[in-house]
Amino acid sequence: MSSLIIAAAGAGKTTFLVKKALEISENVLITTYTDANEQSIRDKFYEINGCIPSNVTIMPWFSLLIKHGIRPYQSYLINNRVSGVLLVNKADKNLLRLKDTNEKKYVTASGNVYSNMISKLPCVLDELSNGCVFRRIRKIFSYVFVDEIQDFVGYDLEVIKKLHEVGCNMTLVGDPRQTTYRTHYEAKYKKYAGGKIVIFVQDNIAGMNIDTTTLSTSHRNNQIICDLANQMYPDMKPCDSAMNEKTGHDGIFWVHENDIDKYVDIYNPVQLRYDKRTKVNPIPKTMNFGLSKGLTFNRVLIYPTKPMLDWLSGKSKDMKDESLSKFYVAVTRARYSVAFVYKTKRLPTNDIGTRWTPDVLE
Repeated sequence: MSSLIIAAAGAGKTTFLVKKALEISENVLITTYTDANEQSIRDKFYEINGCIPSNVTIMPWFSLLIKHGIRPYQSYLINNRVSGVLLVNKADKNLLRLKDTNEKKYVTASGNVYSNMISKLPCVLDELSNGCVFRRIRKIFSYVFVDEIQDFVGYDLEVIKKLHEVGCNMTLVGDPRQTTYRTHYEAKYKKYAGGKIVIFVQDNIAGMNIDTTTLSTSHRNNQIICDLANQMYPDMKPCDSAMNEKTGHDGIFWVHENDIDKYVDIYNPVQLRYDKRTKVNPIPKTMNFGLSKGLTFNRVLIYPTKPMLDWLSGKSKDMKDESLSKFYVAVTRARYSVAFVYKTKRLPTNDIGTRWTPDVLE
């Protein structure tokens, strides 16, 4: 039975997908949006099984769409062979006005597909070929696993829907709290953007099971970190921790900007910031919130934005969806401790975390 599995941060979804694939003798396709996540899936196969079985294919989403969604039936619309992808951040309104059967709407003169059209084109070709595109994929792959499903939007979701309709056994795994990317900006299914994958499935994919329990336990974060993360999304099933290791410096802390050097020297955290405009301590281990998704660190030192500080202090619980997702990602990277930087004389709050100073005995 096809399933959408909602996974907590650190719940081991990659391990889950790999072990599930290893139990299947038929052909399995595993796809995900980023190259980094594709590599982590490959690495997990080698770690668990020593190799990737011959019946398992792992492909990034765009590669899948080009190889199996576009090229086999591109002659119904596209004259020159599709060669790759042209990444676009903003759609050309003149191109959008073109008819859906105009190849210039989808590809450049050199044969590159516009990234914001790469999911729509297989759907158009499927219609022009009387359903050949997705039936062909079903004949090749009996099982389709999709990781990081929360980042899929627009015609990505239409592709998922069509694969289910032709009979692929689908396993979709993701965490709506970690919607830090969008594959493209498209009006189709716009109301499901921002991590509303559960509602999309309920509205559009009949018979798909929604599982919120299988991957609801974190093997990364301790319970104190889980408790803070749970407060960010009170309407979702809370995450429990299976990580019980103690280090003597565990939980949530506040570090004044004047004490950062000392804290870094003692605990060696990875610094996380919203973007490169944030001034941080000049150490190599620094990255933006969004880029840290999928990674695990022993400790993190977070430079919160003002809305994040307001949320932590209780002044305001209103935060833009993208900012809240990135904040959630940053907090849930750590095994043992999360520290927030503050600049004021007074601690921003006494309700979350404790103040750390260099003279504190750990």
